[in-house]
Amino acid sequence: MTPDQILDAFGKAHPMSPLELIALFDAALAEADALAPTITRLAEAAGEGVYLLPREENVVHIGLHVLAKAGHPAAEPALHRVVCADPILTERLFGLENIPLVASLLVTAFDGDGDQLMAVAFAPGLDGSMVCAGLLAIAYLTVVGRLDRAHAVAFLRRFETERLSGDMGDPMAEFGWQSAVAYLGAAELRPELEALWARSPLAAMGGDEDKAEMLATLEWSADHPGDPSRLIETEQVAPITDLIDAMPWLLAKPEAAKPKRAKPRGPRDAAADLALDEEEERWLRGFLVSPNVPASTIPLEALDGLFAALVAGPEPVAPPEYLPVVFGDGEPNYASAEQAEYVQDLFGRHWATIETRLAAGQPHEPLFAPATLDDTGRYWARGFILGVNLRHDGWRRLIDDTEAGDFLGLVVGLIQDELGDGAEPIDGDERSEVLENLGRLVQFAYFYWRQEPTRIPNEPARSTKIGRNAPCPCGSGKKYKKCCGAG
Repeated sequence: MTPDQILDAFGKAHPMSPLELIALFDAALAEADALAPTITRLAEAAGEGVYLLPREENVVHIGLHVLAKAGHPAAEPALHRVVCADPILTERLFGLENIPLVASLLVTAFDGDGDQLMAVAFAPGLDGSMVCAGLLAIAYLTVVGRLDRAHAVAFLRRFETERLSGDMGDPMAEFGWQSAVAYLGAAELRPELEALWARSPLAAMGGDEDKAEMLATLEWSADHPGDPSRLIETEQVAPITDLIDAMPWLLAKPEAAKPKRAKPRGPRDAAADLALDEEEERWLRGFLVSPNVPASTIPLEALDGLFAALVAGPEPVAPPEYLPVVFGDGEPNYASAEQAEYVQDLFGRHWATIETRLAAGQPHEPLFAPATLDDTGRYWARGFILGVNLRHDGWRRLIDDTEAGDFLGLVVGLIQDELGDGAEPIDGDERSEVLENLGRLVQFAYFYWRQEPTRIPNEPARSTKIGRNAPCPCGSGKKYKKCCGAG
């Protein structure tokens, strides 16, 4: 395989058979010198805050494993750049439960410069998970004799004094520090360990049982110098020896016998071929809060609400008019023309998904971000009202139609406690009822302009009323009584 073919395979990251993966990784290890510039360039871009495309993320993730396994000199500096990147990017590159993976990569890529690794673990503003991974890597390398023990203990003492001395520390950094002390068997740091437990509720939140287990690990490690088995077994931190074992998600699952085809429980999603898949949705959700976009950019949940209002609304709205609403007071700083095209494609497909479902008579279920019940739907409602405001005069007919029900009042109820003028927050039961019906409410609005039904189908029994002195939910900035509530 040529280097370009290898990078293309990394980018696609399609599951392969064991033999195909062995061939790919053998070729990649042999071509490590040729692959290193591309992997390094993308790692540096991530370190500078560039939100990589999914294909580029795959190249970095797989490529760092290959360079580390090959012992390539570019592996460690490239990995350090990524570890110090924005937490949104490190989460996308390494996943949520990333500490064992990153620690093992740091151990595998280590080139003998302990001060450099310690500087990374000590970097200001470093995400707590990355700090923890760095400290565990330092512990492993010290236990196996690749780092000087006295130097490591001095570093841990300085780390505790300068990074963990505040009233409220980072729980992941505190956990990493405690674990490093325990796995090193650093009995000389036991006073600092107990002092941390005394002053930090987060460090001691496991209670006496966890403290006893930590001290037992410290004593065992002190009695077994040079033995990393407990660290390997408990934290899964060890050098990467098999690339397939390190990235099992690349391994194709064997085909199972096909079960008898069950009858579908409902109509097929009319937009099944258009809708964003889970990975695309996750990527777009991250992009809209990444350093590549203005701070005023609305999140994905609000974008979904905005698009729902625009698709279901009375008049067409073109991208040049709604994109300034999406990005607020600035423009996205796309890393490349390819990234700009990818974002525009995701926007276009999501718009088409909503439109296709509504035209087929199917409700579009909102894309809510994970939240507590009291917060679920807030961003969606804000986005929907932004969309209504773009065609305020057109929506006025539906808002004023008493036979259609209190349509916008139901949506604004999700953020009613933000409107001021004594508005009461919507309660949990009523909120759940409105959230369950949002898809049908959007469907109703879509057909209102086309068929004009007389009432909201399946309207929740309780309707959220808007105070006449409250700000108008259409977003005009006027009081309701002087805007959509005017007689």
